[in-house]
Amino acid sequence: LVMIPGTCTDYRMFAPQREAFPDLLCPPWIPPLHRKEPLQSYAMRLAKTIPVTGPCVLGGVSLGGMLVQEMARVMNPAAVVLISTASTSKALSRLFQLNGKLTAALPDKAVSVLLRGQARLIEKLAEDLPHRATYV
Repeated sequence: LVMIPGTCTDYRMFAPQREAFPDLLCPPWIPPLHRKEPLQSYAMRLAKTIPVTGPCVLGGVSLGGMLVQEMARVMNPAAVVLISTASTSKALSRLFQLNGKLTAALPDKAVSVLLRGQARLIEKLAEDLPHRATYV
């Protein structure tokens, strides 16, 4: 089982799943080649970092779900699991599409600052969550 998290998240997102699937793989994010690297290119490079030798199940949340759809083209998984994602960028809500356009118009440094702030906010919110929760 290979799971790809969403934007500004990492392997910790799948802690409950790891209890059920101890061999679960969650590869770390790799840096994009450049700011406008196509999703397909990034997905192919990410797929090459995953040490899978046989059939696997690919899963992804949000952006991770969009990535695994592309990765499935070269990894030939037994199944693909999509969680809270879209099949194409056109299926995203207008708000997300607008956010992408606004972010593209910002200087790289501004985007970097915004993402760091978002990551710190997520870390702070995670600290306030109970360490053990029930997942359905």
